[in-house]
Amino acid sequence: MWISTRGKLNRFDAQTKTFAQYHSDPNNPDSISDDEVTMAYEDRAGHFWVATNNGLNLLDREKGTFVQYHHDPHNPDSLGNSVINSGALYEDRSGALWIGTIYNGVSRLPGEPGKFITYRNNPGDTNSLSHNNVTGIHVDKAHNVWIGTETGLDRFDGQTFTHYRHDPKNPKSLSPGTARTITEDAQGRLWIGTNGGGISRFDGQQFIHYRNEPDNPKSLAGNLVKNIAADAKGGLWIGMQGLGLDYFDGQNFVHFKPDKEDPNSLPDPYIYALFVGQNGVLWIGTVKRGLVRYDPATGTFTNYLLDPEQPGNQAANWVQDIYSDQTGLWVGASSGLFRFDPLSEKFTHHYTEKDGLASSSIVGVRGDAQGNLWVSTTNGLSRFDPKNKTFRNYDAHDGLQSNEFSRIAHAQSPDGQLFFGGVKGLSAFNPDKMMDNPTPPPVVLTSFSLFNKPVEIGGKDSPLQQAINVAPGITLRHDQSVFRFQFAALNYTAPKKNRYAYLLEGFDTEWRYTDAENRFATYTNLDPGVYRFRVKASNNDGLWNEEGAALTVQITPPWWATWWFLSLALTLLLGLAFSGYRLRIMRLRRYSQKLERDVTERTAELAAKNKELEAFSHSVSHDLRAPVRHIDGYLSLLRENIEPTLDADNRKLIETIASATNHMGTLIDDLLSFSRMGRQELSKTSVDLGALVADVVQEMAPETEGREIDWRIGELPVVVGDQAMLRVVLVNLISNALKYTQKRERAEITIGCEPDQAAETVVFIRDNGAGFDMQYRDKLFGVFQRLHRMEDFQGTGIGLANVFRIISRHGGRARAEGAVDVGATFYFSLPKEKA
Repeated sequence: MWISTRGKLNRFDAQTKTFAQYHSDPNNPDSISDDEVTMAYEDRAGHFWVATNNGLNLLDREKGTFVQYHHDPHNPDSLGNSVINSGALYEDRSGALWIGTIYNGVSRLPGEPGKFITYRNNPGDTNSLSHNNVTGIHVDKAHNVWIGTETGLDRFDGQTFTHYRHDPKNPKSLSPGTARTITEDAQGRLWIGTNGGGISRFDGQQFIHYRNEPDNPKSLAGNLVKNIAADAKGGLWIGMQGLGLDYFDGQNFVHFKPDKEDPNSLPDPYIYALFVGQNGVLWIGTVKRGLVRYDPATGTFTNYLLDPEQPGNQAANWVQDIYSDQTGLWVGASSGLFRFDPLSEKFTHHYTEKDGLASSSIVGVRGDAQGNLWVSTTNGLSRFDPKNKTFRNYDAHDGLQSNEFSRIAHAQSPDGQLFFGGVKGLSAFNPDKMMDNPTPPPVVLTSFSLFNKPVEIGGKDSPLQQAINVAPGITLRHDQSVFRFQFAALNYTAPKKNRYAYLLEGFDTEWRYTDAENRFATYTNLDPGVYRFRVKASNNDGLWNEEGAALTVQITPPWWATWWFLSLALTLLLGLAFSGYRLRIMRLRRYSQKLERDVTERTAELAAKNKELEAFSHSVSHDLRAPVRHIDGYLSLLRENIEPTLDADNRKLIETIASATNHMGTLIDDLLSFSRMGRQELSKTSVDLGALVADVVQEMAPETEGREIDWRIGELPVVVGDQAMLRVVLVNLISNALKYTQKRERAEITIGCEPDQAAETVVFIRDNGAGFDMQYRDKLFGVFQRLHRMEDFQGTGIGLANVFRIISRHGGRARAEGAVDVGATFYFSLPKEKA
């Protein structure tokens, strides 16, 4: 039994019936931190916690000692305040302990150790890390962790950090400059490469320096050392910035530099990564030339570009680290993670951010006992499973020093613990104990806003009469059109890595995802109706609470959109529409009757006038024929009697009279034909167009004597129509083709039928004659319409009008296409009928 008082902590042993007292001793760090106890608490794991006015204490039951937790102003991860309120200890379901302090709010202590332990510089603690910028790490044979920092070298024994710095007054101190790389030789000596101070060798007592000596060609090539690797012979390979590669055999430095005259030489003097493989083969990571292999047996360098299409491109070929496992080499580069097969000498895999890496800019690669790769980047740490090709990413929210890691600043202890350094400290973890958070987080709605203002609970006209997280639903007016939900996942282990997804059923078609920085959902101008808002969340390790939280949202319509108003309005509209329809029908009937009377009267009038016009045209044409014949007869007598006595001018006048008389006769004949075609009854029979065309062409043969004409007559069908009238159509169209091609050395006239049409037969006559301008095509089939001068081509302007009338009377169509000086094509169609 434990009894706490304001003066001391007492434990009563029921078996011995004795008390044990625990007192604070300022000189004993293992004693309780203060005698004034505010609360004692035993958690589910059996840990006994004691809160005091000067910190929190954890009792070690076996030793009877305490681990003290205090507020440290230099450590943001320490207790918020050392004065703890009475009764202010609470354990949540994850096992985390919540501590309420007097002046600085609530602190949370995770129930289980975090995934990562991070060590940082504490200005008030001389035993802490010397500087937060960690640049190199090595674990020696004695399990000490050696850390290179911006201010020197640290040794960490698991409890405290021992610092080694450059002392200008002590030649046996560490070389100046940042400690970039640390390695150990077979004798257990450390070799530290610095950024400007060359190399320091440390035997545990003193540092011995190796620097560039301008007058000594066998000294170190340069003092900017980027990497050191020991081989099986006891030698050291040293990579430098801009000065190539050195090999140190214990006495002298041998230099390897690029040689433009030697294709087998080192291709790039900027070396950042070194790895000694089987048979002493050295693998080299360069800045601009990718991966390089050096074979000591042959003394040759072989270059393998990460991107062969961009040789010399630093962004594409900068190798930062090299790691080897049973499958081959893993190359960490500024452009991603590459797997290289030494047998085939090819890169077989390439992984980037698109595949799941925290960043494509890789600065370190290290394996664990489970076959996973741990890849440090400039934006977090990635665990890669090569078998399943999956990534799991960690960042500062998980407890890492930061998201930015340093180049090749990593190491592994014999017990499997991994160390990675970055710009804000050193992170350590055991890969075998990296357990994901198994608890899905509870999800709650935390607030509700209208027009970006929080809604008051229980206020006048407020849609919320109780807290949003317990309200069964919410009802909004139609004019409350902009509203927002805020929500939270009650997971406090790396809460910034919680993820959320929300959906408004009835509006959203898929889940919308967001992060811990944007825990809200906004909706605007929704239609009236009933919706259901749902939100779910995952914890820091991606485990989702699929049930989440939900709330019904009802948006009421305006009065003019309610069902009763719409029903009334619909009834009224239907009544008005029916009345209007009846009135419209009555008016249409009266108008239709009047229109029928007007059409009947007008049709009769037009028929009478048309009959008069036809009769007049026939009479005029018939009456004109006799005078024209008399003129032609007298003209013939004049030619016989007096033409021999006339001079050339008078004979030309007689010829002009004769030509005009012939034209007048032709015009009168065409007018009579045009008049007859309009009055004559159709006598439809089966007409073989092929035979009819052949007959017309044969009839016109005398007119074509002496001309070169290429007739191209295709297969023509049998149609239903008036054979005499269709003959007139063909005579007009074929004679036109002959007339307008008379100026061609070789006339081409094609007569054919377009591909079978379902309802009509389409016939065409095509020539390569004078053609016409398509903008005048509407005039072609008008009476007395001509598109060419009489001097160029004779004609009356009635032939095509006759064609149009005949085809129209058959229920068909006539049209034409042409181009000036190219030719013309005339089409006519006839409906498909049975004779």
